[in-house]
Amino acid sequence: MKKFMFLMPASMIVLMVSLPTQEANAQIAVLEVIKAGVKKVIKAVDLKIQRMQNETLWLQNAQKVMENQLSKLKLTEIANWSEKQRSLYENYYTDLWKVKAAISYYQQIKDIVNKQVF
Repeated sequence: MKKFMFLMPASMIVLMVSLPTQEANAQIAVLEVIKAGVKKVIKAVDLKIQRMQNETLWLQNAQKVMENQLSKLKLTEIANWSEKQRSLYENYYTDLWKVKAAISYYQQIKDIVNKQVF
């Protein structure tokens, strides 16, 4: 593409220099050729820019998909961690409740024994 953009103007300059200055009709024809060439170059550059923009949009969409997947993964990890913590503390509180019940039971036995002794 860069070669084309260099060769096109260079070839037009060579054509313009090599033509005699007396033939105005030939110069107009050359200008029309140059005009058509410039239009083609502009269209080619525009299409290239559009392709690059489409590729950029595709890459941005792919990035969003990846970010969404990463977010889902992180949320799943957080949910799993929260569930583990809930389960762990549930077990702790269950064990504490059992220990409290056992201590209360022994306290009642101690009170009963103290009442029987006195």
